[in-house]
Amino acid sequence: MQYMWRWQGCAVGAALLLVTQAAAGNDYPQWHLTEARVPNAENLLYTLSYSGILSAYVWAELADVAVSAPAAQRPFAGQPSCELSLRLSTEDHGFAELLRPVRYHWRSRVSPDLLRAYLAEEIDDGKRQRHRTVWLDWENGKVELYRKRQLVAVPQYAPDDEENLGNQQFSWEHDGDKALPAFLDTRPRIDAQLSSLVFDKAVQLPTDEPIIEPLASLFAVRWHDFDASGELPMTVSYRDEINANRARLIGRETIALAQSTAATLRVAIMRSNEEEAGKEGTLTLWLSDDPRRLPLQIEIDAGFGKLRLQIAEASHQEQPPPARCVAPAPSR
Repeated sequence: MQYMWRWQGCAVGAALLLVTQAAAGNDYPQWHLTEARVPNAENLLYTLSYSGILSAYVWAELADVAVSAPAAQRPFAGQPSCELSLRLSTEDHGFAELLRPVRYHWRSRVSPDLLRAYLAEEIDDGKRQRHRTVWLDWENGKVELYRKRQLVAVPQYAPDDEENLGNQQFSWEHDGDKALPAFLDTRPRIDAQLSSLVFDKAVQLPTDEPIIEPLASLFAVRWHDFDASGELPMTVSYRDEINANRARLIGRETIALAQSTAATLRVAIMRSNEEEAGKEGTLTLWLSDDPRRLPLQIEIDAGFGKLRLQIAEASHQEQPPPARCVAPAPSR
């Protein structure tokens, strides 16, 4: 989630007026994450906070994050699949909303045993207005990437016409080398004719072994039996990269939440390659040490501070636990 690092300058009060003026008039969707619930699903609500040099090392809330996992399986390419979703919105956090309005949605389709990812989408309907889709086509052994269709400049002058050098018109780019599959053509069409996504590129799947995506990897870690095996290897696909990661149990500890304390399993998630792990850092995950194995807290070290996701008390205390779609394989 590279967008997380882009709230730079939030400690500089003089920038507030400029940002306010720049954001004025923009109309971004209101998601109301603290109230919205996906029916027949596990719904977990979190607060994203930052602490570091830009906030004088005080925890500052940046956004609400909602993770949902419907209990029912849905077919995908003839196979059963589970849908996972993460939404992030700054709408109820005024300062972050002024600096960088974000309506970020990650949604994916994975096999119920969490051995294969089929689809992963990144959509930001906030300031950045981006949409990326990754389709893992297991049948043909490749990963296909699609992106939002863009406006491109169309020159309206001859190369030697200096007088009209700056006069340009824009039109929507043509389709890529491959037509958009029908199952990806779900967003509103442009001018009622053009699909919103175009083909970007394709890369080969390097192996027929299990490959999942980042959100599914958190669920795989969540349901792994660390008492039986203290480390979980995972191959994770993100855009056009496929990397070997691992999750390792650090120990058990009690942590303080907003209104309570909880016994947890502390797990470190990192690249399998030691050199890469040293460069990219570690994600630390605290899971509730009970049958629900709730992801209670996540911390990410950044060069200028820390980011923290902490579960809302309502999600922590909600009972009974809902049925779940994912049922990881007992061994990898």
